[in-house]
Amino acid sequence: MKVWKIWTRGGGTPLYLVAALTKERAWELVQEAWKKSGLRGQVGSDYYHWRKHNSISDLEEVEGFYANEERIVDMFESAISE
Repeated sequence: MKVWKIWTRGGGTPLYLVAALTKERAWELVQEAWKKSGLRGQVGSDYYHWRKHNSISDLEEVEGFYANEERIVDMFESAISE
């Protein structure tokens, strides 16, 4: 599986690494994670870019990294829990 990254716009919001078979599935995992963490509605916007929101086009493939299973990790949470 390929690995993508996405940095959600807005202060204090997640930087995800997402492993999935397709970019479309990775986007679904991101949206599910946003909902679970209470980020709804204006997700992916910030004060300076309030008209722009994150979309599937913001997922960037991390070249050379692959995974054996579907997974999403918030890098900020990972850093705090260690």
